[in-house]
Amino acid sequence: MDPDIDEVATALGESLIDQILENKPIEDIKASLDAGAPVWYQNLTEGISPLHAAAYVQNADLVKLLIEKGAVWNAGSFPMRSLDVIFHGL
Repeated sequence: MDPDIDEVATALGESLIDQILENKPIEDIKASLDAGAPVWYQNLTEGISPLHAAAYVQNADLVKLLIEKGAVWNAGSFPMRSLDVIFHGL
């Protein structure tokens, strides 16, 4: 039986966010993205996405990478606030 696609996306998305918040090397994060971690993922509990996490840890290189990989930067006011922290708060 194949795993439910929502469960797989959730597991990969949560793992990606955890890697970012734990300041894992960017090579590890790139490997997760190449393995299929969804850059568009946003959890239902807190609404955090990989892009939010990258902004939170103030990693401008990672923010750029995620946007290049397709992260939605203009999904609403919270992502815009997160990017504001990166580009204006450093």
